[in-house]
Amino acid sequence: MPVVKEGNHALSPDCNLQKSASTFTGNGWVPVSVNSHLHQSSSYAPADPLSDVHLSEAEMKSRRTVSHIISEMIQTERDYVRALHLITDHYVPEMQREDLPQMLRGKRTVIFGNLEKIQHFHSQYFLKQLERCQNQPFLVGQSFLHYKTMLELYPLYNKNKPKSDFLMMECGKMFFKQKQLQLGDRMDLSSYLLKPVQRMGKYSLLLKQLLK
Repeated sequence: MPVVKEGNHALSPDCNLQKSASTFTGNGWVPVSVNSHLHQSSSYAPADPLSDVHLSEAEMKSRRTVSHIISEMIQTERDYVRALHLITDHYVPEMQREDLPQMLRGKRTVIFGNLEKIQHFHSQYFLKQLERCQNQPFLVGQSFLHYKTMLELYPLYNKNKPKSDFLMMECGKMFFKQKQLQLGDRMDLSSYLLKPVQRMGKYSLLLKQLLK
């Protein structure tokens, strides 16, 4: 499992929030100023909850929109972590079966790539960090910057994906179908293995929405 250095404290809202955040596309990082408009807005400064009555209608609408986007990011992150856990808890152990087809023997990393490292990072670190952003939206972009190195796990996963797809088509789908039926799951393993690729696109979409 990877070791992720978080420092001795959570990300501080006192950090320089004018730094560029980054949208990860799978091919690299595209810098965007995710936090600047949030940091500059007085509506996101720490204040008494009753101070909402002093906000304009436009500011209230903006706050509700940002809150909705952050909530969606957090909820979809929780769903994503659950999906990753399902893979590592139920499908990865299947590679230890005695009746494992010869074509799949020794191919654990080909089928799953570095997904176990991705799962550990998101469940132990990134989900918790995003949950801290629920009431501190100006931390979102800083969170992506803070974990930029760990998010670089995704290009490695994407690079391996064609090899995984080929092996799944040749033999894997049939072998893992039994486990899918045992789980009573409508989604097969191939669909779950696509989720890390899709997740990067979801981050990009949500970060762009925060810029509007």
